[in-house]
Amino acid sequence: MVVALWLFACVPMHAQTPPVAARPGEASVRFTVFALSGIEGLAYAPKPGQARATLRFYSAYRSPAYIYRGAARLCFYETTSASGVESPPVAVYDIPEGSADLLLIFFPRTSPAADGRKYEVFGVDDGLARTPRGHFSTLNVSGREYAAQYGSTRITIPVGVGPAHPAGGRVLLRLAARDEGRWIPVGKHDFHLTARDRILLVFYPPDEGGGFYPIIRRLSDELPRERGGAFGAASEDQG
Repeated sequence: MVVALWLFACVPMHAQTPPVAARPGEASVRFTVFALSGIEGLAYAPKPGQARATLRFYSAYRSPAYIYRGAARLCFYETTSASGVESPPVAVYDIPEGSADLLLIFFPRTSPAADGRKYEVFGVDDGLARTPRGHFSTLNVSGREYAAQYGSTRITIPVGVGPAHPAGGRVLLRLAARDEGRWIPVGKHDFHLTARDRILLVFYPPDEGGGFYPIIRRLSDELPRERGGAFGAASEDQG
């Protein structure tokens, strides 16, 4: 799947005060990771000189939270590399100054870059100030704007990061897309939101032959139960 990477430069970061005071040129953040098809075998160093920790990706949920303190450029490495050879990072993310809580979304490149990178990484402010509990927000990388309605509330789902919306219980989101100057219904997406949870809906481009209905992944703070590994069971109830 090809995602328009130009979107990355168009989406603003909403920074927060770091949880631990960092020295100039140093970052201190909590972060989670996500990739649409999951990724295996990626690791990072939580602190300079510390052994690398392997990241856990789910295909339909955000990962557990990780802590990082070090240079502002966060590097990710493959866990399988030639013995005794320091391999270059396969993904990097430059942490904006003042960031505290981030969701890092990985997009595989169609071919490796000259410097060895295999993934592009897009960061979204994941703090409670941006998306409070009992709210959902959107990240739309489909390249198409959508209109939506849940209950009597009508919202726009812009390309890039959308605002937070209050909701509770079962949420039935009816979607519409613009085609030749008019809005047409394209489908619906429903989910359950408790007062303690937050959800980020990520809109990806539709499957081939899927019309205007996007691939949607809802990233909840509540991790799934461990059933059958990192990828399989976690995606059972997502459309």
